[in-house]
Amino acid sequence: MTDPAVATEAIAPLFASDVIVSENSQVVATGKAAWLRWRQAERKSYHGRTIGFSSASANEHEAGSLLVLDSFDTIDTANLPPGIVMDARLSTRSTLYRFGNDHLIHRVEMAKVSGFWTSTPPLRLSVNRPPSAQ
Repeated sequence: MTDPAVATEAIAPLFASDVIVSENSQVVATGKAAWLRWRQAERKSYHGRTIGFSSASANEHEAGSLLVLDSFDTIDTANLPPGIVMDARLSTRSTLYRFGNDHLIHRVEMAKVSGFWTSTPPLRLSVNRPPSAQ
């Protein structure tokens, strides 16, 4: 799930038959077969990379979740005429996979924006942080 190069067929067993998939709050696929077709078509011209991911353990609402961030070029260079060069049109997407009690994915929630990923310095946590001086 965290490697965009993984074939759709390889991840198919992870999804429930009743999976619902949305992108920017709009449902793009209902059911496993529709989702796998949508993903296969989307990945056909995918040129991107995973930025990072985070997982959550089970809680009272779900059996766990996985959040994946990726950045990719939205220009399908495979269909350009010979000799044509295009600048990249980068987009960034977060994909939240929500697992059910059967340990299959029942919800996929994607949020996509046009633009490239930027980051800030890593957060440094301290266990014994002294109270701030006021």
